[in-house]
Amino acid sequence: MRVKISYTMDINDVPDKVGEIIQKSLNELQEAKELLQRALSDLDKPVENMSHSIAAVDRARLAMGSVDASLIEAQSIMSALESYYKGEDDVPNRRPAMDTRGSNVAQTENPQ
Repeated sequence: MRVKISYTMDINDVPDKVGEIIQKSLNELQEAKELLQRALSDLDKPVENMSHSIAAVDRARLAMGSVDASLIEAQSIMSALESYYKGEDDVPNRRPAMDTRGSNVAQTENPQ
């Protein structure tokens, strides 16, 4: 089961955190690659090794799915950071305004 957590950090630390996510993804992809190489090697003796090969392919596939989910999150964080950087010149007009109607959707102030 995957859960989403959130915490506060300095905006300047965000690129390093995204880098950690990407590095972890690279490590997991390397492990998946090694599993697939073992699976391929096991096919040299299919009668003896087919179950090992099947298990290795399954583990690699699951690892790649996990990597995909992590990279989606990293990309989302990077997109949000890019939006922050682009809006930094006009921050006072881009801050979310409080919605007094009870909606949980943030609204952007519209300068007159």
